[in-house]
Amino acid sequence: MLELQQHMFQAQQPLQHMVSIDQSADVEAPSFSGKVSAQDQLSDVRAAKVGEEVLPKYFNDILVLPAGVLAKLWFVFTWPIVVLARVTIPDCRYQTFSGPLGISATFVASIIWIGVLSHYTVTFGTKFGCIAGIPSAVMGLTIIAAGTSIPDALTSVLVARAGHGDMAVSNALGSNVFDTLVGLGLPFLLSNLIYGQSVPVYADDLNVAIAVLFAVLLFVVAVLVSSGWRLYPLTCIFLLVLYAAYVTFSYLRGLDII
Repeated sequence: MLELQQHMFQAQQPLQHMVSIDQSADVEAPSFSGKVSAQDQLSDVRAAKVGEEVLPKYFNDILVLPAGVLAKLWFVFTWPIVVLARVTIPDCRYQTFSGPLGISATFVASIIWIGVLSHYTVTFGTKFGCIAGIPSAVMGLTIIAAGTSIPDALTSVLVARAGHGDMAVSNALGSNVFDTLVGLGLPFLLSNLIYGQSVPVYADDLNVAIAVLFAVLLFVVAVLVSSGWRLYPLTCIFLLVLYAAYVTFSYLRGLDII
């Protein structure tokens, strides 16, 4: 009987040793070396905040006056449109709207707002041109073109700051191709299908604008190729000066001064 108990005790020792190892493995935290990426940190923060309500903080920045006189004036001037945008466009940076449905709603609402603002930009620009005596072609080439291209410019700035310079350049070139082929082709096609007649375009200066567009496109591509696909500050300054010269030329040509 004593030998049987000793045999059973010896048989249980490996099992107890194995259990103690498993328990120690559960207690010890895994160690690792290296840096944690920003995406992992953001995921950890979102995971830690699951279930928390973030909507009260969603309206903080539009209810608190900033410091400084100019900042307060700008806050009051832009407050109505900011409130409308905040109420109608979900901010997918928040946990509540970070899902696929929230991101899709943000995208669709942003497209609708761009369409609405573009419509009123064209309307106000046309009326301002009539009051100031500026031809509609000149308004389209300068004021309206700059107003509708601001979203593209802001997008290029954001992606360039994030280190994606190729995406910024592709956005600038691709948006012009899209505007020319789809922005002109689709409205004229719909007009022909609805009204059954062609749309006359009374703008003799567009020939010069088209020539300048192709010249600028070739120039930008040549500059990028010659500089090893890098944009240097001097090149960017030259492009801004070139645009200012083009706007001045278009304005003077539209007024028949040159």
